Amino acid sequence: MQALGKYILSGRMQAIGAVSFLSTLSLLFLPLAFLFSGVPIGLLTLRKGATQCAQLMLGSFLLMCLLSALLKIQFAFVVMIAGCVWLPVYFCSLVLRETQRPALMSLFAGGIALSFVVYMHLAIGDVEEWWRNLLNEALASGLPAGTSAQYQQAIELAPALMNAMVASSITMSLIITVLIARWWQSRLFNPGGFSLEFRAFTLPRPLVFPLVLGMGLLFFEGLSFASLLRDLLIIALVLYLFQGLATVHRTVKERHLSRSWLTAMYLLLAFVPQLMVIFVAWIGMTDSLLNRRGSPPADEAG
Repeated sequence: MQALGKYILSGRMQAIGAVSFLSTLSLLFLPLAFLFSGVPIGLLTLRKGATQCAQLMLGSFLLMCLLSALLKIQFAFVVMIAGCVWLPVYFCSLVLRETQRPALMSLFAGGIALSFVVYMHLAIGDVEEWWRNLLNEALASGLPAGTSAQYQQAIELAPALMNAMVASSITMSLIITVLIARWWQSRLFNPGGFSLEFRAFTLPRPLVFPLVLGMGLLFFEGLSFASLLRDLLIIALVLYLFQGLATVHRTVKERHLSRSWLTAMYLLLAFVPQLMVIFVAWIGMTDSLLNRRGSPPADEAG
């Protein structure tokens, strides 16, 4: 990782070539697009700044267009990588570069997901029905004849959750991508700086109160904006998940506990995410209410 990072940052042509190659490679492994394509953009933005990184992205986009033509890759996929991965990561990384605060970067990422949610509800209206039709079309066209009925029950609840799932995926993907880029930058130029910065992760305390109010409103039946409210609460849950992770990391560090506590937490998140995400997010909400911490000094943040 350090050798690759030094190569990417060593010059314009190296950066353009590496980003173009990794982004083209990500087209073959779309679930890893943020890792292959977004993390290098985050590193370049954090280190080089807005103007230089924008120029590098333009050069990489042109080279990717050439590569896609040679490899017979649809141009739409290149636009998708640039618009849905590069640009959001670029802007989130700029927020972190300017503020030195991962929490503010996370809020910005949540704002991007919120924009998606609001657009879907304003432009489509009945978002649940739209997702139901889309999933039914996918079932009809993507499964062998006579088997769609076997899967119909499995996706019965999916339409109501799809919008929230996409919004939470946007938020989580952006935050994780920029945090990995920040960790990479720290390893190259300021070892240990990332840990200091992440453990200082603190969302604004007033954000907790509308979140609690929104949770309470969901218990009222017949609420006209219940679907929109649920989507927004899921985004907030993801944000507090990261504050909860930072809180656990900080507690382990301050109390000199075994790192086995961190290992256990991440294993439980992997195997029982339905319970652990809510539990760790609750830790984050409690920490936000009880504690007020400033961001680390810029020279410590990496």
